[in-house]
Amino acid sequence: CSSDLGISRDTLLREAGLNPALLDREQGDLYGTEFSALCLTAVRLTRDPCLGFELGLNQPPTMLGLFGQALLSALSLTDAVELAVTYWRLNGRFFDVSLVRTERELRVRATERVPLGPMRRFALESLFSAWVHAGRQLSSGVPLVPGVLLRFALPYEPAFEAYASRLPTVHYGCDINELVLPLQTLSVNLPMGHPEAARQTRVACDAALQKLTAQADNFMHQVADALALSADGYPTMAQVARRLGITSRTLARHLDRHGLTFRQVLDERRHQEDRKSTRLNSSHGYISYAVFCLKKK
Repeated sequence: CSSDLGISRDTLLREAGLNPALLDREQGDLYGTEFSALCLTAVRLTRDPCLGFELGLNQPPTMLGLFGQALLSALSLTDAVELAVTYWRLNGRFFDVSLVRTERELRVRATERVPLGPMRRFALESLFSAWVHAGRQLSSGVPLVPGVLLRFALPYEPAFEAYASRLPTVHYGCDINELVLPLQTLSVNLPMGHPEAARQTRVACDAALQKLTAQADNFMHQVADALALSADGYPTMAQVARRLGITSRTLARHLDRHGLTFRQVLDERRHQEDRKSTRLNSSHGYISYAVFCLKKK
């Protein structure tokens, strides 16, 4: 996508301060800090604060691995939306996603897992435009009923106008970030939908989600143990990493994959300790702590 905008891959990586070797990693193994550096560098080089829309409108479901396969096999747009929310953790990193159903519409909402700062606009606009683009691709040209709406808790940016014709109605300055879908739009049957393929991909997604949860649970229990309070107070990030037998950089990257920062984990540990009553043993406290962190995802 960067080359289409007149920026070579090598230039983007160099300006972002990233090693080209990261391109040799397995698909999807890009850390949040690296992704943020790439995106913000692209925004700076193109001088386009709404560049996130370009990414979202060029991201096919096939790039989403198993999660994308589930979407492609969905029988209707309603199924696709419910699949997207159910299995969002397989691909989602920066946001928690929830679904609100009313008599006339579905509202897909996104909230930040961690404060995104200067990355917020790019992340939100790319996320929601990618959902819109996926819906159009899954429908394979079937006309959708008007009424789809994007609502952003972001200030209006004039650069948006360059993308307005490629998007549904967009409102800025709202109190929440959400995609509003009229129910008559969601009743559309998808040409690529297949019952058996849908069943198989759901089974595969369930297994992948269970594995991801187990890995995250085990890791957070290890971090909780390493954060044990001593006479000198809570350990530093470097001390926790040493207790786990890894480097601080590796610890930060593992936490990043779970949508967490060390500061968040430490603050929550302090909060848990403050709330812990004398009736709770340490094992129960660790479980509560791990569950809290997993709910952040």
